[in-house]
Amino acid sequence: MRLAGLDLSGQSADGAELLEAALADVDLTGASLRGASLRAARVEGGSWANARADGITLRGSSCSTCD
Repeated sequence: MRLAGLDLSGQSADGAELLEAALADVDLTGASLRGASLRAARVEGGSWANARADGITLRGSSCSTCD
């Protein structure tokens, strides 16, 4: 799955599970990601500023040029 240029600022993605996903320039500013799981995901650009990520799981994932 590839997500590009989405504005998800302030949205809820609690419990989301992304497997082998690519996130490019996705704005997650202030989003709620509690209990989310990213496995083998690639995150490029975008913003995670003030995102609530309690209990998030990151496995085999990478992040480059993220704010």
